[in-house]
Amino acid sequence: MQDVYVSAQELAGFLSKVLAKAGIPKKIRARLVAGIVETSLRGVDSHGVRLMPMYLADFESNKVNAAPEFSFKKTGPSSGVLDADHGPGIAAGTLAMEKAVALAKKTGIGAVCVRNSTHFAAASIYGLIAARNGMLGLVLTQTDPLVIPYGGRRAFLGTNPICFTAPCSNGEPFCFDMATSIVARNTVRSYGERGKTLEPGWAVDAAGNPTIDPAKAVAFLPFGGHKGYGLALVVEILCACLCGMPFGPNVRNRRQEDAAAVWGYGQFFLAIDPEKFAGSASFQENLTALLESLRNEPAADGVEKVRVAGDVQIEAFHKRAVDGIPLSQADAENLRSMGKKYGVRSPV
Repeated sequence: MQDVYVSAQELAGFLSKVLAKAGIPKKIRARLVAGIVETSLRGVDSHGVRLMPMYLADFESNKVNAAPEFSFKKTGPSSGVLDADHGPGIAAGTLAMEKAVALAKKTGIGAVCVRNSTHFAAASIYGLIAARNGMLGLVLTQTDPLVIPYGGRRAFLGTNPICFTAPCSNGEPFCFDMATSIVARNTVRSYGERGKTLEPGWAVDAAGNPTIDPAKAVAFLPFGGHKGYGLALVVEILCACLCGMPFGPNVRNRRQEDAAAVWGYGQFFLAIDPEKFAGSASFQENLTALLESLRNEPAADGVEKVRVAGDVQIEAFHKRAVDGIPLSQADAENLRSMGKKYGVRSPV
């Protein structure tokens, strides 16, 4: 089935109106819409507009606090802790990286732990905040257990993404954003919605056996075997142990039926000011030269060109800013349903 296209401006306006009708405070919904629309513009469809039905359902069921009271405590010259009050992860993450950047401007490095947060969509949302402020950014989050440990058969760790960003002198930040699992849950859902089968070696079923059926996938494998497993564990240490949050199977999440269960993730945000090291101009020029050198490397047979992390998303952004954001038929129908439910005209 063909995708449906909608402009970023129409989509942002629609989502903002829906969230307003759902009772979401202005500042919270502005951060939600900005993060979701930018993610879709960058071609990361698994973490863009398709998440809106989930977020609205979580608000309605009170699994996520729609009007949280964020509390930030500075714990040192370069450190702080943000309690997200079980509110929207996108809003909490945006504020956390803004705080980390402010700390880094004063001391060179700013580190913020977030407690009691929830799903925060694409980690690149926050890494790009750092880069656009002239900072290097590192963003980590734990998730509910979905990934088997290397050599295991049951889910224990989360998909535990890592995002690293840095500013370049040509205006396009470097952005490396990946799950430490071989695939993300929302990617599996997206495959299911489009009637596609998974790649072999991505997922296992309830019995721990390999599966390519999105409907049967209940847990995923770490990428790169023991190496991805090790990186996922690093993320868990920084987001659970350092932030004072539960780890692994003890993480409370939205999929639990227990109404009394409190959902809460730990998340870690780091900003580094290159001016305090090599100097901002020198760093950005050097990084830009490094990336351009890689892009100019001879490509292997059958490969169009050598790219670096973030290039595909930059290309998608420029194309979608003109052509519109493609939505699957399922996502388009979700927008129509949202519009009907909240009395807002759908853009598709």
